[in-house]
Amino acid sequence: MIQLSDKHIEKIKENFLVTIGKRIRAVRKEKAIRQVELGNASRKDRQYIYKIEKGIVTINVSTLKTLLLVFEISFEEFFEDIK
Repeated sequence: MIQLSDKHIEKIKENFLVTIGKRIRAVRKEKAIRQVELGNASRKDRQYIYKIEKGIVTINVSTLKTLLLVFEISFEEFFEDIK
């Protein structure tokens, strides 16, 4: 087992948040849903949706699940293109 530095963990977190955000944006665009519409449907502020898509904020699992329900896709479908 390796020991990860705080810097390494922070870098992984940043990359992951950006990757998740880009995937959310791609699915939203694919479904032709505007940020404001996604925000309304998920009961989240449009600015919060923007921040998620840019990887600025940490998205929790329940928020991700809510967005996926709006998109009508599963976790498996969402993560299949993420490596």
